[in-house]
Amino acid sequence: MIQALGALITVKAAATSIVIATANNNVAKGCYAYAIGGRKTGRQSFGFLTGLAVLGMVTLIGLSN
Repeated sequence: MIQALGALITVKAAATSIVIATANNNVAKGCYAYAIGGRKTGRQSFGFLTGLAVLGMVTLIGLSN
């Protein structure tokens, strides 16, 4: 079954999916940190993780062109 999927999904599509999922995961972690952490720590964590997600998406957009 794994070999059959390799013929249907390109490496670019798989890499794109991984980058999108990772960016989404970073934003979710930032939301958790903001909700659970203290005011300063939560805000910093949210900013850093959201920035990391944006950086991943910018990289993805840059590589797709």
